Amino acid sequence: MNKYNTKPGQLLSFIERPRFEKIVADTDADKYCKGFSARQQFVIMVYARLVYPNGLRSLEDSLNASGSLYHPCIHQDVKRSTIFYANNNRRFKLNV
Repeated sequence: MNKYNTKPGQLLSFIERPRFEKIVADTDADKYCKGFSARQQFVIMVYARLVYPNGLRSLEDSLNASGSLYHPCIHQDVKRSTIFYANNNRRFKLNV
């Protein structure tokens, strides 16, 4: 069986998961957020930069059609309303 890493997987390999989780815990980035964790939102935004969708609907369709995001922590179908909610309600200005 051939082993290969997808483009999102290659990009995410540069970000150490324990270090990312420590930063999220230190800044309380997941404190009042529902729907996605900070890691899941990060993976979706990395994927969005790669596929350059026309909008949330095309991003949703692309995410749900590709089976390559199971291992980076996207285990269920993604809804565009959840992406919209996560992007609008997550704190992005952190006092670090």
